[in-house]
Amino acid sequence: MNNKLYLLLAVCIFSGACSDKALESMATPAGLTGTWIEKTNRKDTLVFNQAIAAGLTEGNLLVKRGKELTAEGYLLPKIGSGLYTYYIKDDEIYLLNMLSSSSVYTSYPIGQSQGELKVGNFFELGFNKPHTAIRTFVRL
Repeated sequence: MNNKLYLLLAVCIFSGACSDKALESMATPAGLTGTWIEKTNRKDTLVFNQAIAAGLTEGNLLVKRGKELTAEGYLLPKIGSGLYTYYIKDDEIYLLNMLSSSSVYTSYPIGQSQGELKVGNFFELGFNKPHTAIRTFVRL
């Protein structure tokens, strides 16, 4: 009975260690610095700038999504475009839209692996909404 329990425990630990999450390395502000473009449609761009002062973990993020024509005929940036401040803790990025009146950071999953960046799609629905999918970006 004990051998079966140990075997079951070993299988659970091994399968958890081999999950996609475990294969992704943790993203860091220094590793994110630069320009990233969405891999599939190549329309959304993230530009990460590391904090100016050494030792700070916060940085700035510029989201470029293009423009769209409104029903009133105005050409405006797509929802989610703009300037954000961010910090990273564990496997989540905490974002604050700098043009919003909100002072609350919202967390989204993030991971870096093999030259790709995977992040929750905070930019498609607008800031402070739960993400609906993970988007993959590649460095330019």
